[in-house]
Amino acid sequence: MLAVSLGARLWLAASLGLQKDEAFYAVWARAPDAGFAWIPLAAIRASVSVLGESALAVRLPFVLAMTAAGAAAFLLARSLTGSAAAGAWTVALVLGNAWAHLAGSQAHPDAFLACFWIGALAALAPRDRSRAALYFGAALAAGAALSKYSGFLLWPAWLAVERSRGRRPEDRPRDLPLATLVWLALVAPAVAAIAGEHAHWLRVALHLSDWSDRAPAAARLVLLALFPLLHLVSTGAVVFAIAPWRAWRSGQEGRAMVWIAAVVLLLFTTVAMRGSLKGNWMLPAFWGVLPFGVAWFLAGPRRTRWLAGLAAGGVAVTALVHAMALDPSRFDRAAQQIDVLGSLDRTYPLAISAEERRHATSRRWLDRAFEWRVAAPLADSLARRAAAGGVDVPVVSDLYEVVYAVQFHGTRRTARMLRDERFRLRPEFARGPGSLPNSILYVTAPDVELPEAFFLWYRFLEREPALGIPVGGHARRSYDVWRCGRNHGDW
Repeated sequence: MLAVSLGARLWLAASLGLQKDEAFYAVWARAPDAGFAWIPLAAIRASVSVLGESALAVRLPFVLAMTAAGAAAFLLARSLTGSAAAGAWTVALVLGNAWAHLAGSQAHPDAFLACFWIGALAALAPRDRSRAALYFGAALAAGAALSKYSGFLLWPAWLAVERSRGRRPEDRPRDLPLATLVWLALVAPAVAAIAGEHAHWLRVALHLSDWSDRAPAAARLVLLALFPLLHLVSTGAVVFAIAPWRAWRSGQEGRAMVWIAAVVLLLFTTVAMRGSLKGNWMLPAFWGVLPFGVAWFLAGPRRTRWLAGLAAGGVAVTALVHAMALDPSRFDRAAQQIDVLGSLDRTYPLAISAEERRHATSRRWLDRAFEWRVAAPLADSLARRAAAGGVDVPVVSDLYEVVYAVQFHGTRRTARMLRDERFRLRPEFARGPGSLPNSILYVTAPDVELPEAFFLWYRFLEREPALGIPVGGHARRSYDVWRCGRNHGDW
């Protein structure tokens, strides 16, 4: 199962160009200074330094990390249930869903979070855990924190549960405090970086996931429970859903995993009450309890058949998502002909923030699939148009997909970000036209008006023919392009 999943995700990683989020991770990895995703960015930098700048080189660490997460899930399930069969079925459920398949074939921090979170639980959970495994687990828990903000929850949650259970006979009195010091020492640079930028990226993440204007508090609490299961896009979510109940009924080891999940739930309940909500945030709460749900299904032949059907359904949906990523135009035609699919496709604006709607061009779920075909031809087309103004004319845009496509794809042309305050700590961010060169090529979404300040700063403003990027079939991604200069002779 690990080999099949690895092969399928490598196929996807090698077949598609970078979408916009992957492109800015790849650019930031060249000189990591962002206050989040330290290990993923460092992994991109290492991979690219060895393999060269390509989409596969950027994604390869994430492909391997998700495979490691699957291997860790087997070890965790076997140690918690004593059953290799439970371990194998847990792997099928962890990897056989659309979330794991896409996060594990793109540059997505969730792949490293899953790798380190499940790996830490696999090291820390066994009843006969050694002292060496305790320190190794602390290091892996630090890796989870250095992969994504939610990873900071794992070690404190596990430590609180472990202390409540009393010291294990194999542990010396100072082992837990020393392991905690190991964890603190490893995460301290990240904490300092977060404090140094006043938690800017953490606040951005919460703001971009703000649902306060889309759903009342009671609805957000319901969605908090449903979103992680819906995020899997898998029939196997049924096993995830019953897993906490079965873990609690299974005894001390299962209840420990439930309490760790409860800490995650408590934090994100508080966050949801304040307005922020996202489907993948709660997934780590299920990783430790999932083996107990699997073990319950394996307890009888009839339930085992149900488990097989649910897992197979998840794999089938994942295969469909895989095919959609490779050829979204075929599914686009189906969505136009089938009302239900079209309606689902158009729910995308409800899932994104106002900033995302202003600073990106995707408006449907299938638009996100087409993004894998945009970046390289977009960068090439803009390089040709900018060449008319000279080698030093920068590309400026309020669309971060444009800026990072140009920066990643080696055009050797400066790209600057305008108006998107999310990126204000980045060197490519420009506060306004006064901080830009005398001549620029400005790129924006269709029918978006020029910033008013442009009319005061630039005397020469000429709209070029719209730029259309073919993305498959008859689909095109369109952009408005303007030549802007302080003087007519600048172009």
